Amino acid sequence: MRTGVLQAARSSPFWLLAGSFCICGYTTTGLVLTHFIPHATDHGF
Repeated sequence: MRTGVLQAARSSPFWLLAGSFCICGYTTTGLVLTHFIPHATDHGF
């Protein structure tokens, strides 16, 4: 059974999954690459 994009966007599991991917992507790219790597480099790691 195939589900269309509009039908999927009306369901709460879709938004829970999309939200978790958004949070995961933000923390990986936004926090680790932007803040942690320069901080570790400053401390000689």
